[in-house]
This record gives sequence, structure tokens and C-alpha cells, in this order.
Amino acid sequence: KNIFFYDHHFCHACSAYYMAPSSFKNDCLVVTIDGQGDNSFCKVYTIEDNKPVQQIESSNSSSIPNLYSIFTQVLGFKASADEGKLEALACYGDMHKNHDLYKILNASFYVNGDMEILLKTNNKFPFYSITKQWSEIRDFLITYKNKMGEKDFSAVMQLFFEEFFLEYIVSLKSKYKVNKMAFAGGGFANVKLNLRLVEEANLD
Repeated sequence: KNIFFYDHHFCHACSAYYMAPSSFKNDCLVVTIDGQGDNSFCKVYTIEDNKPVQQIESSNSSSIPNLYSIFTQVLGFKASADEGKLEALACYGDMHKNHDLYKILNASFYVNGDMEILLKTNNKFPFYSITKQWSEIRDFLITYKNKMGEKDFSAVMQLFFEEFFLEYIVSLKSKYKVNKMAFAGGGFANVKLNLRLVEEANLD
């Protein structure tokens, strides 16, 4: 038998695009966000001849969903399983951008001119890879969790996740001049992010 291997994010992209309404055919952008998959955590696809074609790829080293999982683990929950508990707990915390930890996260990730999401090593967040330095980042975050408390600690990660990807999606919309988007991958299981996309991204 012939065995065909397909890229992790391409499979996500197909699940979103081919299940989308008929009005999306050949006229949308597909964005996938996941913890990690085949060395990437985020990919962006245009549609050509009714098939997703990759345009942008962001490496696992800058995986914000994996960082979300580390936060989940620091809270005593199971990574890659209990992220919804962090999302729920965040609703009881103080969700604003004045927390020191929020400022650190916000300064540590950026989008380059090619719309690739990158991690920027600095004195306050001295890490070069989210995936490879999981335990070191976990130890770094434990101090903040103990200082802030579990609710505010959760709120910081949830707010950063929402703000970063909302801005990213809006920037993609502008770059590719599209009003229809299809989303897939574990990152889009975050219903608060989805709500803000519905309310604020002005998509069809």
C-alpha cells in the first residue's frame, strides 16, 4: 500500500477550509494555531485552485500556545489537556496590561515583516525556545504565580493570548485584503479569543 504523509498544519487547514460555507471557496485565508506540529505552531494559507497553499510559517521555538500550556502546568493542571481551566480561572483575575508579567510577555514576542511570529530573547525573559526550554520557563513562571496568585497569573496569560492573536489576525486581514477567514488548531479552542475575533476583527 502507498502511504502518504501530510503536514500537521495542512491537515488542520483542510479541516477548516473544506468544512467552511460554500461562499469561502477560493476566497478566504486559513490560519492554524497549535501548540506544535511538524516544527511549527502557526501557519497561514491562501487558497489556490480550491486547495490551501502555505504562505507563512512560525516555528515551535516561539509557540505562544505552548507557553499557555506551561502556564497551565504551573497552576497544577495537566498541559495539553486542561488549558480550558486556565481560561476559566482567568475570568476571576484582574485582566489588565499593567502587570509586570504581561509587560514581559508583550516585549518578548513580535511579528516581523513577513508576518512570522518570533521570540525575542531579552534580560527579563532570557529564553530562546519555548519548546526546548519548557522546564526552565516553568521555573521562571512559578515565582510570578506565587507572587501574583493563581487568578491574576491566569488572567495575564489569557489576556496576552487574546490581544496578540487578535492583532495578528487583523494584520493578516489587512495584508491579504480578505474578509473571510477559516481557523483551526488547538489555539482556536480558546473561546474567549474566538469571541473577540467575532466582535472586533470585523470579518464576514
